[in-house]
Amino acid sequence: MSGDNTPSAEETTARPVASSTTARPVASSAVDETAQTEGDGCSLISDEEASAVLGIPITRNEASAETSGVEGAGCIKGNDRQAVEDLADVAIVTFSWLRGPGEEISAFFDDAMSSLPDAESLIGMGDRALFSPSLGWLIAVRGDTVFTVQVQKFGEPGTQEEVVGLAQLLMERTPT
Repeated sequence: MSGDNTPSAEETTARPVASSTTARPVASSAVDETAQTEGDGCSLISDEEASAVLGIPITRNEASAETSGVEGAGCIKGNDRQAVEDLADVAIVTFSWLRGPGEEISAFFDDAMSSLPDAESLIGMGDRALFSPSLGWLIAVRGDTVFTVQVQKFGEPGTQEEVVGLAQLLMERTPT
């Protein structure tokens, strides 16, 4: 461990990534409160895929587009934030992708690595990837694009299998 409590590359645990995971949709009769439009960040992972991981019907689709001069998009899917009063009642999947100059993407990844005390390196997810078990959060870099996925289920982080499965979908579907 370096003097600033950030793990070095040698101190993070490298783990291979399974080639794919199987997500089974949860039946839902809930109506999506926020329309999902073709091409927004929310279209990259379906409600059924997010529902299969969270175990609840998806009632929230909140897309975001990057406007700071960097190409990208993101989304939050899960239960309706207006209906929850405690973080233990929140079930969400968040995901995003950003594309920019290689040095900016590399710096973004390095900043994330330094802020994750339990970062585990993943082998087989792009050029570099880290997973934080305590946060249920993954960051991966492939070329000039960085991807992030986080799963939180009623106060508990998502498992590596759940987060990696969604990240693989995101990386396959992100426009090139």
